[in-house]
Amino acid sequence: MALFAASSLAREVRPSLGANPCGDIFLTKAAEQLGVTSFGSSRHVYISSRIAKLSVFDEATWMELFDYYIKNGDANGTLDYDILPLLVSMPISLRDKIDVKVREAYDSASKDPISSGGDRILLSPKRALVTYIHHTSDAAEHFSQMKMRGITPLAALDSYMDEIRSRLPNCSQCQYSAAQVFEVARIIQTAANKAVSAGGDPHYEFIMFGSVPNGRANIETSDLDLFAGSDDQRIMMGRWHQDIRSAIEAIMPGSKLSIGYPSGYITPQQASPRSPVQIRITAAGFELQVYPQAGMMEWGFRSSSISSRTLEPSVYTH
Repeated sequence: MALFAASSLAREVRPSLGANPCGDIFLTKAAEQLGVTSFGSSRHVYISSRIAKLSVFDEATWMELFDYYIKNGDANGTLDYDILPLLVSMPISLRDKIDVKVREAYDSASKDPISSGGDRILLSPKRALVTYIHHTSDAAEHFSQMKMRGITPLAALDSYMDEIRSRLPNCSQCQYSAAQVFEVARIIQTAANKAVSAGGDPHYEFIMFGSVPNGRANIETSDLDLFAGSDDQRIMMGRWHQDIRSAIEAIMPGSKLSIGYPSGYITPQQASPRSPVQIRITAAGFELQVYPQAGMMEWGFRSSSISSRTLEPSVYTH
């Protein structure tokens, strides 16, 4: 729909531009019609100077943009805000060309935030590439379509993880199954129940997120990311971490996955742009939660003054 709108606008505006049919007037109107930040008013000067051409999916401009992300990361959340509408509506042919660049750069891209002018960037180069992959994959639509076809959540997760892996470099240590992911959830639940027996909180809630449930984990080097319902729940699990690691290695030979908890005030919703698939674990069982496409700005990540529309995950019971 967005592509049709842009091409229709080209026919409408182009006659008035004379010898400059792709001038700033046409490009700015196309950007506004696609719902992108107005030309010249973007929060990031690099995007501001290119948003119009990005809005009509100029291939050279997009390739240049990803060269920038690969080198510098995403300093101001542009992937989650300024160009998110474009990522959602990007032509498959352009996405495939960007994917080639992403695959070539992914393994060597820095995981660590780069300092620029004394400020830490919002997304490291690798996290910027992960953000692009998930924003252009639409996990929520994938699982919805699978459910309509009568596909089980387990099979839907296998299919989704295969799709994500197909867009990343080949990785022999990343070929685990959805059944193994759910077994990891069961291992965490078992450890939590042991902690409860030792006096821990019986109303615990843990949420597995990050690379493992989204099919991107290298089991030899990745962390097993968990949200804990409270600091007390996180602390009560401490003595069981080695048991969890050993149990995971038994079902994933060669695994060195160890539990990591997010620092700061990030929430499951705020993690969803890079982790749309999450698994909620309680004493009653566990469920698959799949978030819709949305940037961190949608969740009010940057400031409490930013309105946050309610975007709830779809829930699939295993």
